Amino acid sequence: FETYLGSRRYFQELRFKFAFHDLLNDDTGYIKNSQIDFPALTLRYLPAEGRLRVEQLDGIAITSLFPMDFLEKRLSWRAALDYYTPRDFGCDGCHLFRFEAGAGATVEVFTPAVSAYVLGLGDIEAGNALHKGFRWGPKLQAAAIVHPFARFKSQPSYSLVADLGQSDRRHAYGVFEWNNSYALARNWELRAGFRALTDFHEEKVTLNFYF
Repeated sequence: FETYLGSRRYFQELRFKFAFHDLLNDDTGYIKNSQIDFPALTLRYLPAEGRLRVEQLDGIAITSLFPMDFLEKRLSWRAALDYYTPRDFGCDGCHLFRFEAGAGATVEVFTPAVSAYVLGLGDIEAGNALHKGFRWGPKLQAAAIVHPFARFKSQPSYSLVADLGQSDRRHAYGVFEWNNSYALARNWELRAGFRALTDFHEEKVTLNFYF
């Protein structure tokens, strides 16, 4: 369910994607701390309003995190293109096209089971919901991937997003997310997540089947 501007609403979601391996999936058979997702469609049903809508359409999302050490100094990087529902300026039914890309650093914190990373990203968004039709600015993301035991992963993250082109909206806002996954079997996965920013927070539990 989500809480938006003081009102609580329950929802159900259905998500389809044609390629799977994100940062919370099991790494067996894949490069550790890597993500390749394309394309994906998320539909959301709001029982109180009796309507089904597109919540998000992902074009492509690629993330590669390379832990640095004394010998290896490779940069971590991310690039993503999507059509999503923004939550930072009170327009619940709006959608924006978004492209973000950037790079940063990843380190293992005392153990390979904990990878912390910081990414500096450039973010460009466009849509009729924006006063000027677009907005842009830097985005700083700090996060960690914690893999304390087999089948379970946790990913807390905090992003500081700046808006340099909109004088009538917030110039900066923060987004906190905490997502967790547990691989029930080879094709089944349980997730629980929380997301919060000013005037909005959302909690959801999902059951994923991969085929």
